[in-house]
Order: sequence, then C-alpha cells, then structure tokens
Amino acid sequence: MLGSGFKFGALEFGGLKIGHQSSKESADFNGLVMEGFELRLGKILLVERYVEVRSNFAHGSFGNGQKVNKFLVPSPFKTLGNIGENRHCRTANLVAAFLADRPVKTRTTRPWVRVNPLDSGMMLDDLKAIVGGQPDGIVQPKTDGPDCVRTLSHYLDAFETQNGLGLGAIRIVPVATETAIAPFHLGNYASAGLARLAGLTWGAEDLATAVAASTNRAPDGDWAFTYRMARSLTLLAAHASGVQAIDTLHADFRDEDGLRASSRASCTEGFSGRLAIHPAQVPIINASYLPTADDIAHAQEVVAAFAANPGAGTVGLGGKMVDIPHLKQAEAILARSAAFADSD
Repeated sequence: MLGSGFKFGALEFGGLKIGHQSSKESADFNGLVMEGFELRLGKILLVERYVEVRSNFAHGSFGNGQKVNKFLVPSPFKTLGNIGENRHCRTANLVAAFLADRPVKTRTTRPWVRVNPLDSGMMLDDLKAIVGGQPDGIVQPKTDGPDCVRTLSHYLDAFETQNGLGLGAIRIVPVATETAIAPFHLGNYASAGLARLAGLTWGAEDLATAVAASTNRAPDGDWAFTYRMARSLTLLAAHASGVQAIDTLHADFRDEDGLRASSRASCTEGFSGRLAIHPAQVPIINASYLPTADDIAHAQEVVAAFAANPGAGTVGLGGKMVDIPHLKQAEAILARSAAFADSD
C-alpha cells in the first residue's frame, strides 16, 4: 500500500513557491492566510495550512500496492461547520479553484480534501464544489462506520459520473472513532467491500465530546482507557482491511520530545503515519516513521539469512532463531526504505 517515505519537490500554491523543509512563508489566498511548507514524511505528508480556518491535516500516500512518490493532503473543511454558510461556500470555492489550477496530468502532488461530516448538511455542497477538480481522496470526519463511507462512495459515484470521471478514482480515509457508536463498527471495515477505502485514522477530541468526557487523558498524561481502546481497534481494523493505519495527532506542537517518543512508538506498533497539527512537527514525524539505519541493516541480515537457506522456515541469526514473520517484517522495512529513497 504505502511506501514508507516520500519527498516533495518544489511546488506552488496560490502563487507561493514552496521549496525546502526549512522554508516558511505566508500569503493571503483570497482572504485565507496560508502557510507553506515542503514536507517530507514517512507515509504522511503535510503541505499547507489554512490558518484562518484552523485546518488540521491528514496525511498519507495511498494506492493499491503502487509506489506513490508525492502526496498532498490539504484539509480546509475541518471547521467549516462552525464558520457560517457564506464562509463555507467561499472556502469550498477556494479549494475548487486550487484543484482546477492543477489538472491531474500535471500534478506533482496528490491533493486530498477533508469535507464536512455526513450529517452536517454540507457534504453534498462540498463534493459538488470539488469533485470536478479530481481530488485524489476525501478525508471523511465523524463516520459512524462502513455504511457512512459507503454513502459517501455512492455520492462520489454520482459526482464522478456527472463530471465524466472514472468511477472509483477518488479514495476515502474516514476518521473512524469520532462518534460514540463508531468504535463498535471498526471491525466491520474488513468485510465491507469498500473499494475506495485507502486508510483508517482515529480522533480523540470529538470522541471525548461524544461521551461527555471532561478529558481524554489519564492522570499520567497518556490516553485514558477509552481512547487507547479506540486507537488499538483502529490499528487492527486498518490492517484487517489491508489499508493504512494512521495515528492521531500530537496536540502540543511545542512538545518535540513527546512527539518524537509517541511517533516512534506508533511506528513500532504498526501505524504507518500520523496526523499533524502544525508543520513544525513534520521533521520529527519524518524521522520517526522511517526505518533507522540499524533497522535497515538488521532487515538486510534477516533477508540474506533466509536467502542463504532456501525453503527454510527458521534460521539462526546472531545467536537467535528468526522465522517467517520476522522475514516478512524485514521485507516490509526494506520496502519502506526503498520507497522513500526512490521518491528523492
């Protein structure tokens, strides 16, 4: 599915040239202040932030096993439900213009758009505005389960047909834990037959609101049990469904040590990337989700040991026995490393 890391070349947004990770510029894009950054992540890429709308970013590179070199996920619709109809329409039109200015054949990034929830009354307006511009995917918030994704998929069928696009071209990543009922349906994604499903991510803030919790944190600062459960179920559901498992954001963008520790732990647990709330988090996330030099060296040793013993189910390596699951893990690490290298 996703390669491990992808690197942007320079890209242009609203007349703003974005070139290096360290670059930071601002522009007033028809009333929405935009900060531009070139981002380099393992499986998760962020590019721009609509400051006035307070957008978050979902990020990843999605495809049916194909290597994806460049992937962009703008999410300008995150808070549109709170900003009034006129402003919502204006922002939707800005996103439509952004897509229209970048025809699919000329794109160097893959734009994804986060729309309003299904029950907001604004999702169809969002889709009407943006589908003609052929975004690569939709981030769907507050999904109760596969049926919500299926409904969005049916909407996309209609809008793709209306716009003369190939059916199924636009993929979907639901934020799959933001309502009280949603965690109970996570296991159903694996058997739902959702061809557009590209990944699953989770969120704790809206879930806390849904259950009337005063906090989603335990006294030690870790997620409280309910949210640890939702996170784990999202990880399992994503792997059971054969799609990307995308961890949630680390809200304190000034807490670099905490971001680094939680991202590395997330990677070792099986998440392929995470959400981010601020571009300053990107270099740390990049480093955390990419295989380390030691990871790569060990993976190469495992693969070489099995190659030297064709047909073996278990081999000895460094005084320890390794078996086929270790081989599969090693091959996955090398594939992630190669995907990142190929995107340079």
